[in-house]
Amino acid sequence: MPLLRTLFLMFCFLNTVAITYNATAALPFGTIVVIVLIWSLVTSPLLVLCGIAGKNSKAEFQAPCHTTKYPREIPPWPWYLGNGSIDGNGWLSAFQCYKH
Repeated sequence: MPLLRTLFLMFCFLNTVAITYNATAALPFGTIVVIVLIWSLVTSPLLVLCGIAGKNSKAEFQAPCHTTKYPREIPPWPWYLGNGSIDGNGWLSAFQCYKH
């Protein structure tokens, strides 16, 4: 999810800059709304249909090897893998190509 948030914010920022400079690469707001509507109207029914199909064709799980029923402790994530730092790294790496 952090990657999608970073890409969306970067798209909004770059599209706003393109609109400000009257660039032909800028997408109008109406076009963005139509693209999001088409995406959501295709994705949502497919999500529901595939979820129902997956639930109805559910079979008993057969593990390929011996498994234990004891839960393992999951260690905490390091600070550099948090949501904020991943977003910051995404912005930083996106603008590295413009460095001369």
